[in-house]
Amino acid sequence: MSSDLATYCYASGNVYLTGGTVTGGSGNRMTHIYTYADDATSLISSSVVQYNSANWIYDTEDGTAPIDLEISGIISGSKTYSLRKDGNGTLLLSHSTGNDYSYNSTTINAGTLLIGNTSGSATGNSLVEVKAGTTLGGNGIIGGVSGYTKSDVTVGGGFGVATLAPGAIDATTGAALIGTLTVGGVAQTNNVTFGSNSRLSLQIGTDGTSDQLAVVGTVDLSSTSDSIVLTVDPDAKAGTYTLVSTTGGITGTFDDLSNLPSPGSLSYTLDGKNIEYFIPSMETLIIIR
Repeated sequence: MSSDLATYCYASGNVYLTGGTVTGGSGNRMTHIYTYADDATSLISSSVVQYNSANWIYDTEDGTAPIDLEISGIISGSKTYSLRKDGNGTLLLSHSTGNDYSYNSTTINAGTLLIGNTSGSATGNSLVEVKAGTTLGGNGIIGGVSGYTKSDVTVGGGFGVATLAPGAIDATTGAALIGTLTVGGVAQTNNVTFGSNSRLSLQIGTDGTSDQLAVVGTVDLSSTSDSIVLTVDPDAKAGTYTLVSTTGGITGTFDDLSNLPSPGSLSYTLDGKNIEYFIPSMETLIIIR
């Protein structure tokens, strides 16, 4: 059964949804949003304001819908606590101009967090922490707003693999869609750090495109247990694909390359700013052989 708080003017405290919606109104003070497993996506399109001094929790159970909860309304607030993603489901933050909150961190404790904005910062002015066993993905932007010095991304650092996976998810089929995850921008550089047991997961499609991590800042791969996973479509075109681009350079290299397909080769550009993958043509393979 679906819950429906349609055109609700003011919602305060805990909110529980089962494929339901919260629409309309402004300044809704939802402190703990819990979505039960369902075959439909729960939606919050109203604005949400953090008002109390406690962690702000989005607890999404994993239902059969590819995206369990979508928040398309703007999230705002300024506290010394964290916005916390709990539950094994998938949460999408899709407000087009990003969110306007300034907490200590946006922490993914469980499940998947996707970002889908086209400007601003989807995670506001906060450090984004991708914990063990969780995933951060999407084709939106983190940081890049003037004064958003805290908007860096850290991946891993504990037992279990933490994954950064650029690209979106088809809301109907659940299929992975190729896209670019951007960190930082012209107005504010921000950085990405891959810690222990961290993984970058990407795919190359049939139309000459690939997922990409684009960082206006630096990427740190100095951990001794980071990895890269690449899925290449069997009909992918030969050529060179940029998987990681930076403006500030890359420190270190990925340690585990066991999940790279063959034939193909991973390389770091001479200027130390990009990571590329080369797929040879059939003619090249014949010459090599």
